[in-house]
This record gives sequence, structure tokens and C-alpha cells, in this order.
Amino acid sequence: MDPGDYDHQTLYAYREVAMDEVRVSLRQHIGAPSQATVSVGDRVVKGQLIGTIPDGQLGSMIHARIAGQVISVDERQVVIAADAAAKAVDVKMIEVRLAMAIGGKSFIVMTGELSAVNADVDAGIPASKDAGTLIAKTVIPSPTKEFFQKLL
Repeated sequence: MDPGDYDHQTLYAYREVAMDEVRVSLRQHIGAPSQATVSVGDRVVKGQLIGTIPDGQLGSMIHARIAGQVISVDERQVVIAADAAAKAVDVKMIEVRLAMAIGGKSFIVMTGELSAVNADVDAGIPASKDAGTLIAKTVIPSPTKEFFQKLL
């Protein structure tokens, strides 16, 4: 069978759903429950490790599904309240890149109407300043297709 035979339009439509919080279970399958690596009050970004496999056990590494602040942690789940930037206006977060080395820079890529993106960036600034992580902000209106491809 040719792999191209599977290249068909999906029957399901993709749509984004805004939510105020997400509850992430620390037990994902038949293995041992994960151990939370975050605490109440921690800020997390989408994709950040929030649960790790206990030593000597089989289990799952658990990652945040949204950016936000941890509001509850117990042996069963981690609850994350969505960042103001993730729920303030109608924009789509495409990617969050974190710097892992000294001198590295992190950035967020989002798309939407220019006024909505500006409002979204402005909504996220207070939390970044409070955490001491904001150095600068730049909104690039109407980036070229080539620039956008190189960025991602």
C-alpha cells in the first residue's frame, strides 16, 4: 500500500478552546504515578516538564498543556490557571522557546489580528516583569512567509 493513500482531509475540524484552568493527572497509564516537579505559585510554559518518573519505576514524563501559574498540586494532579496572555484576546500561540543556557533568550510566537496580538503581549507583560524575566518585547506586524518559516 502506498503511504500517499493515507493523505486525506480529516473528518474533524480543529478549533481552539479557551479555558481558565487545566487539571493534569499525574497518573497517565498503568505505571507508577508521576511525581510533580512544580509547586503552587510556580509559573509554567506550555510543554514544560511538570511531572517526572519516580526512581526505579515505569511511568510517564508529564508536560504542561498550557502556560500559566500552578494553583494546586497533590498526589493526583497539577492544576494550572491559564496566563492572562493565553486568555485575554483571540490569538493563537504557536510556539514558546525557552533558553536553557547562560545568556540564552526565550521567545513566544503568536499570530492573530495585530491589535489582538498587541493586547495579548501587553496582558502578559506584568507577569513577566514580576518574575524578572522580561528584557524586551517586539511585535512584528505582517512578517514575510520566509521570515516566519525561518523562525519556526
